[in-house]
Amino acid sequence: MVSSVRAKLRMTSRSRIVFVLGAVILISLYVYHINIIHTYRPPDISEIRVSDELVTIAKAIKQKHGFVVLQFLNSGFLTLTKNWICNVECFSILPKTIFITTDVDAYRGLAEWKDDLNVILLEYGTKHEMTYGEVIYYYFGLFRVKIMNQLLQRNFSIFETEADATWFDDPLEYFAQSSVDMVVMQNKGKHCQHCMVNGGFLYINATHTSQRMWNELTRQLTEKMKGYRNQEGWRNIGMAGSEQVFLSDIIETEKSANIQWLPVERFVSGLWYTNKEIRSHTQPIVILNNHVLGNAQKIERAKLWGHWSLSADNIRCRHDNCHKDIVKI
Repeated sequence: MVSSVRAKLRMTSRSRIVFVLGAVILISLYVYHINIIHTYRPPDISEIRVSDELVTIAKAIKQKHGFVVLQFLNSGFLTLTKNWICNVECFSILPKTIFITTDVDAYRGLAEWKDDLNVILLEYGTKHEMTYGEVIYYYFGLFRVKIMNQLLQRNFSIFETEADATWFDDPLEYFAQSSVDMVVMQNKGKHCQHCMVNGGFLYINATHTSQRMWNELTRQLTEKMKGYRNQEGWRNIGMAGSEQVFLSDIIETEKSANIQWLPVERFVSGLWYTNKEIRSHTQPIVILNNHVLGNAQKIERAKLWGHWSLSADNIRCRHDNCHKDIVKI
């Protein structure tokens, strides 16, 4: 009886030690996470430059296709990017696309996953998932705008895309007009005046007008974000640093620019998922998975609607990844 009681006491003591150690670990992780959030500052990108490797690959693509497709990602966006690659691999887009990764994990995650992709590394300094409205999100947007500006000034026409989208057909025929300065998509999904441009799906023809406009966008956005240089990266500042807002204003005032707006019935924002009226009046070629915050929410929504092309283990592409039926609820 005594030995049994002693054994139970030892077990109770061990359980308490395990519980205390677990609590200490959880508290330490929480404090570390909070410390990261409140002390992280955006990296300095004042001296960011396109690499020789990027220019060399872009030249080869331009010589063959006339323009380059760009996608920017860090490791937090890797799964969504792999899904998009699976989604579009039966179209003609991937040989034209350069994936600009900003950390080693993202670079290896793509380059080792599929060795026939154009993947380069331009280190930016953050691997964290970023959410629209946060200071760090807008600094990443400024990084993207600066790189694109340097390529545009070198006379590379650019089709910028983002991975949180589903393609049901190849949209490149809509970007074949060399006479326009930009081909843009509005961000709401219905006809409107003074529409806001979507910053993640647009074609910029390397004309004198578009080069001047994008240079002005870079200048304005750089000046705006200087005021947030010493702010916490995760501070939400609304739309204060949105390149969409700045670019929309520039388009509005640049009366000489030849801007082509993509048809709203064919190029649809993420409001398609939540607005039955929009679904009933559209036949999308492309649906953006925006108007929802967080990558986990984007992935969950894409899977719910059958718009997910990556296997459950995030390694393989599903065989039925192209030309999906559009689910309407």
